[in-house]
Amino acid sequence: MGKVCFGTALVAAVMLSGCFGDSGGDYLGKWVGVKRTQVTLVIERNGDGFLIRETAPKFMSDTMATSNIPASLKDGALQFSNGIGMIEIVIDKSSGHLTDGRNEFKRAD
Repeated sequence: MGKVCFGTALVAAVMLSGCFGDSGGDYLGKWVGVKRTQVTLVIERNGDGFLIRETAPKFMSDTMATSNIPASLKDGALQFSNGIGMIEIVIDKSSGHLTDGRNEFKRAD
């Protein structure tokens, strides 16, 4: 009986990993700011998580800088720390845009 239970658990685990292995795939790719078009995000897989490469003008400068921000997927949203707290970004199903509630990005062509 132990072998049957273990085998069943193994099959269930493989099936679940297949179902959820692509979780977050909608976030992958390049995104461009809707209001601030000079700000771009490139979202890539990074092991079990994600890496957000944000390119934006430096504060009080026209010089561009790229930051690499580790993120994770939780409850269908990408989450990352901004140093003060956690930020959550989601894809707005009505527009297809990526948003954190304040900033909005559209897919780059």
